[in-house]
Amino acid sequence: MLKVKEKFNYWVRVANDLYNIAEQNNISMDLQEQWEESDFSDEEKHKKNQDKQKINPYSNIEYFINKTLLRKYEYINKESILYYFLNAKHKEYKNWNEKTFIYPFGINNSQRKAVENAFKSNISIIQGPPGTGKTQTILNILANILMENKTVAVVSNNNSAIDNVIEKLHSKVNSEGKKINVIDDIWFLTSFLGKKSNNEKYFSKENQQEILNTQEIWRNTLENSDYWVSKKDFAKNKFKIDELVFEIEEVQRLNEVILENKNELNKVLKELELLVLNVQLSMKNDKNLKKLSLKKLKKLHLNLKMYRKEKFTWWFKFKTRFIYQIKKEFFESDFIAELYFHILNKKHEGLELAIKNDSKYLKKIGKNKIEDLIKLSKQNLLTHIYKNFMLEDEIKLTSSNFNTFQKVSDFQNFIKKRPIILSTIYSIINSKNSSVLYDYLIIDESSQTDMLACIGAMACAKNIIVVGDLKQLPQVENKIFKKYFEMHNFEIEDGYKYFGNNILKSLLTIYKNKVPNQLLREHYRCHPGIIGFCNKKYYDNKLIIMTENSKNTNPFETIIGESLHYNDTSKTSKKEIQNIKEYLDKNKIDEIGIISPFRNQANLLAKTFRSEKIIANTIHKFQGQEKDTILFAVTKAKINGRKDFVSNPKLINVAVSRAKNKFILAYAGNLEQTPDNDIKDLLKYINYNYPDAIKNIAKNSEFYILSKEFNNDLLKLIVDYNLSHSNGTKEPSEIIIHNILEEIIKEENYQHLDITLFKKLSLLVPDAIESKEFNQKELSFLKHHWAHVDFLLYDKFSHAPVLVIEVDGLTFHKKQKQTWRDEIKDKALKMQNIPIIRISTAITENIKSKIKNELLKIKEKT
Repeated sequence: MLKVKEKFNYWVRVANDLYNIAEQNNISMDLQEQWEESDFSDEEKHKKNQDKQKINPYSNIEYFINKTLLRKYEYINKESILYYFLNAKHKEYKNWNEKTFIYPFGINNSQRKAVENAFKSNISIIQGPPGTGKTQTILNILANILMENKTVAVVSNNNSAIDNVIEKLHSKVNSEGKKINVIDDIWFLTSFLGKKSNNEKYFSKENQQEILNTQEIWRNTLENSDYWVSKKDFAKNKFKIDELVFEIEEVQRLNEVILENKNELNKVLKELELLVLNVQLSMKNDKNLKKLSLKKLKKLHLNLKMYRKEKFTWWFKFKTRFIYQIKKEFFESDFIAELYFHILNKKHEGLELAIKNDSKYLKKIGKNKIEDLIKLSKQNLLTHIYKNFMLEDEIKLTSSNFNTFQKVSDFQNFIKKRPIILSTIYSIINSKNSSVLYDYLIIDESSQTDMLACIGAMACAKNIIVVGDLKQLPQVENKIFKKYFEMHNFEIEDGYKYFGNNILKSLLTIYKNKVPNQLLREHYRCHPGIIGFCNKKYYDNKLIIMTENSKNTNPFETIIGESLHYNDTSKTSKKEIQNIKEYLDKNKIDEIGIISPFRNQANLLAKTFRSEKIIANTIHKFQGQEKDTILFAVTKAKINGRKDFVSNPKLINVAVSRAKNKFILAYAGNLEQTPDNDIKDLLKYINYNYPDAIKNIAKNSEFYILSKEFNNDLLKLIVDYNLSHSNGTKEPSEIIIHNILEEIIKEENYQHLDITLFKKLSLLVPDAIESKEFNQKELSFLKHHWAHVDFLLYDKFSHAPVLVIEVDGLTFHKKQKQTWRDEIKDKALKMQNIPIIRISTAITENIKSKIKNELLKIKEKT
């Protein structure tokens, strides 16, 4: 085990080396963006780098270690969390249960425990799966910190998590943009500091004036509301709050039991449905079996399953009929299945009765208790803010001097009145004077944090509350940093390693069960069927699903793309985008979140729809967000097992849990034939639990499966084929026609068109194939995987087919039966309303004008 100073020296070395690497390689503050830019070419990266100013992510921590600490462990503040972290120690607070905790933002049992844990120890952990109220828990912790007149810094790896917090400290607004309840506007207690531009904006005269105006409006509103309470009522409220918390604990426990029983009931009903569907049952209505209790049915079921003799003895039958009053016919039936049906039926009856009785009792004891707790908590919180945090004097600080030594006392007075500091994990160390410690540090989305940045953040506070979920997206690994750690084999304990680590994982590794650690269990966001997958797959069924499917809706749909083409170089699939566009148009969907694992595909999707309500982005950018409907575009056609990037369990967990009411999976039709992976597991879950989920088969519009590069490869193959055969030519007909078509689509009137070669016929004429106008032999030809059209001109925006061009005498054409095949092809294309023109290679003149004339006719018709 390394000594403390050796751990510190490791971080000194890492901080300086990574700082230098970041400088040399122009690595930006946003490591996630850096990861996403890996999809771009070097030229595109260079242009993007020129367009924006890069900030070294480690400039603040490098300065802190080298200039503030002078690379000496002895200079670390012994009250700071960094000191405790390096020593693998923590501090417990014995009198935590003497205080009255308030819950102005609502509460449930696991959230209550998480709030209490924050004040039991100087290190506490909150693990928050999707939709379990992490932000709500953080807000309640902030409220209780304010009640102690303490200061707190709230940080994250990115601004979106911080925005979620500050948004809840603003009053909600109505459709006209007016504030609904000014009393909720307590954002003036916050200051967004750290980054230079944030410091300048916060301390600007305009912003300070806006803060004072908001404070004054809030003060006047509070004085004339029932949220202002006297000192006497304040004390009474504390007593009532303690009582209510105790009572609500029982109410919520009962509510959890009811919801768990409802989820169990749904599973039982599903099992019954499948049993009746797949097994021929003859004794479903047998009165004697119906009379048996669940206990007796289970015992009989077990005895029969464990019976070892080849056939039932007379004594066993007699005893069974005597004890259970079972008819003789029972032993001639599929008795194991018959008993299982009655066991499920009894469970069904028992669960329904328990839900009914518990709901009746809950209605009696639980009415308005949560609302009462919120009201009393808000009264005490807002009255306390009024008495302790009103800023009367002008702030004697500027963006350039607030963190200087000369202004320490002014800064301390400032944060007493503005006690909530918001920042990123990288910049928090630059939000204060080095001699000042915040009382608390809350790190949100902690599974995504950079460990070196966390070292700096932990030097800023006396207590730390880490909030995150190891089952969701981790820190994005930088390839350049990865190479550095592969070259340097540091001897350091797992909990203190930089690479592949984050602060949540680190604290769990170092402290194990020594510090308070609470899992938030109650889930409030998604349709039970949607979160049911995540709960079963990733959370070992530990979540309590608080949402209900009262309208018995199906939360899943699928879009199945046949022969989905995926460009592995650009990580895109235009075919998938067309499938999605057709689905949205057909269903008249104008508001949805579309998620792709790949940045380039997400960009193409966003460019295609160009709508504020149709949001397309990567999974990383969607973490922390939610939408009523989410469409997950798998993009990749062939998934290579569980190690494939698109099947990463953390990505799938986040993608699925963004959807509140509807989740649409767009995938390639061969998914079920791929090696086992998490997306395949999701499809199995959908097919089992929701067999009636709408399946949208994308049969048509695959008109650009052959990209320009693929077309060129195919043309090169044709040339090689011709040169290797005695009857071949240096310039085959395919090359001549393709060159002519390339010339045509460059003209102004035809720039909306594009070309594809050897388009599979069956994908062009699905309606004709299903029309029953062809005999079996003709259908076999139309469906054959070798049947194709020579050239297809299609609209590059709508991807609709415009014109098929067949060239008589092409190298690959077989002369036998060609006339018959051409007639069948012509008939099918006509039924599909796709025009066709045939060009003879014997006549090479006027080919271009002939094609253009045909295009003109098509334009006139449309």
